[in-house]
Amino acid sequence: MATKLFDVAVIGGGFAGLCAALHLLRERPATRCVVIDARPLPGDRDRRGVGESTSEIAAWYLAERLGLREHLEREQIVKFGLRFWLREPGCGTAIAERIEWGPMARPARAPERMGVPLEPHAYQLHRGRLEVALAEAAGRAGAELLGDQRVVARRDREAGHELELAGPTGVQTIQARWVIDASGDGSPTREAIGDAAQDFALDHQIAAAWWWVEGRLDPSSWSSDPKVAARGLALHRWRSTHHLVGDGYWAWLIPLSDASTSVGIVVDDRGDRGHAQSQPGELAEVLRRRLGELEPELAERLRDLPSSPALAARPRSRAFLCPLHPRWLATGGALAFLDPLYSSGHDLTALIHELAIPQIVADLDGRTRTNQTYDSVNRGFAHVIQHFATTYGGNAIVLADPSLASLAIGWDQLVYFGWLATLGLSGKLGDPTIALASVALADRVHRLNTRVHALLRRGASARRSSGVRTPLGQRHVDQGQVGLVMDRFFRLEPLARGGGDAPDVLACLHETVDRLEHAALGLLERSCIDRGHRFPSEPIDPYAIGFDPARWAAEGLYAARRARRLDPEVQRDMATLALAGDQA
Repeated sequence: MATKLFDVAVIGGGFAGLCAALHLLRERPATRCVVIDARPLPGDRDRRGVGESTSEIAAWYLAERLGLREHLEREQIVKFGLRFWLREPGCGTAIAERIEWGPMARPARAPERMGVPLEPHAYQLHRGRLEVALAEAAGRAGAELLGDQRVVARRDREAGHELELAGPTGVQTIQARWVIDASGDGSPTREAIGDAAQDFALDHQIAAAWWWVEGRLDPSSWSSDPKVAARGLALHRWRSTHHLVGDGYWAWLIPLSDASTSVGIVVDDRGDRGHAQSQPGELAEVLRRRLGELEPELAERLRDLPSSPALAARPRSRAFLCPLHPRWLATGGALAFLDPLYSSGHDLTALIHELAIPQIVADLDGRTRTNQTYDSVNRGFAHVIQHFATTYGGNAIVLADPSLASLAIGWDQLVYFGWLATLGLSGKLGDPTIALASVALADRVHRLNTRVHALLRRGASARRSSGVRTPLGQRHVDQGQVGLVMDRFFRLEPLARGGGDAPDVLACLHETVDRLEHAALGLLERSCIDRGHRFPSEPIDPYAIGFDPARWAAEGLYAARRARRLDPEVQRDMATLALAGDQA
């Protein structure tokens, strides 16, 4: 049998592989592209799978870069934000007793043209429906879909890579100049690149179980307390990704467009919590029972709903820091898995495609690419991984403390909307002008993020050790009323519509760093209030904030170079996030 020749071979026909193929063909329609998968392609429209919640970067990527807006708006669910139900230590698990964090009413500052949910939209994804739509779009664009095929051997050739495939009709061989590894486990990349891929592991051990139930589950409707119902839009709250958070665990509820709900539990897998010693085959049922014990109100709602069998895993938090090499790219699950909390997995796929696919196109067009060019892409992606590693590492202790969890979520949303999403939704992530001008800004964002999360974790540890709890003055946070966060969110919609050039994007990034610096000071003030310390009256450096006042001078808190004073509006937002207002 003759060897078939392609420009690009994609190993893996799931979300990431199909996105890569479609993106490539939309950028360069003449590309000879093949997608290889062990399952039939275009796939099973009724298949459900994890990875159902998107954040704004992945949603924009699917809707605008890949042209799937009509499918997403018609066949998926428009998401109404991420909604946390935080649990106070020593209090019950009932929804009426929890702290609700998420979008509630229409924000007063929202542009009149915007409906609710606000734009740019994010989506809840039925994976089977989406992947069939992606495969069909890739096929129409010119991709060859090779289902029921396994890659059984790979050989390097002068012109690229030779792949040997085994399927129902026997063995066939293809050659491709480029290979995109969307295999899920990353083993082809480890074999092809070896240590050069720089496999990064995060000290972050979790276990998870998930399944699907028939019907809707809306925690905001479970309480008979009229205050719970009155503070949010009942018409939309069910659309949220709901996280029910407790000490050492959190559970998710995600509504899907086939009228089912995805249910899952994620637990801290360190030590013996009744599940750490479970064998893989037992883990799903152990964690499912554990959820019933931890969340009895949820368990009661699940009791009579038909459900699928549970699946489980102990995913290793890891990433390739150098996923792009000459004629090789890792993406999707092969690229990274960190933590499901903020639905960042699809964002990472979108970001690496935005950075790397223009380099593949340039190589196929004969424009010389150098190792320095690929190194620049890898450095940019490694910075994103370091950001999420800081955000996720050791965050369980913070999530278990509602006041500090609220501050952390607010900070994380501010960084996400103002920095990552601004870069992602602008469509100019690979713009050399932006890349060069934002290097110093990215370093400042990373330094601030590191300082803030260290401050929050030290605060959570100290409060747990002392057993002292500050009475909470409010029972919910409406994300739409946190001006610091929403100011950054409202900048995204014109960017997503293509309304900004490089100077506009850079101006937004500079504004974000300014607001992050003010927010860091606001968080230090909340830490001082919580522990009864005097907050400095003189201007201070936000890049030197820390938990221990005895170390402030030595660590440079009073340095004049970037000294700032507290902003009153930021103080008010931080008080809101710290649940310090009047009883709601």
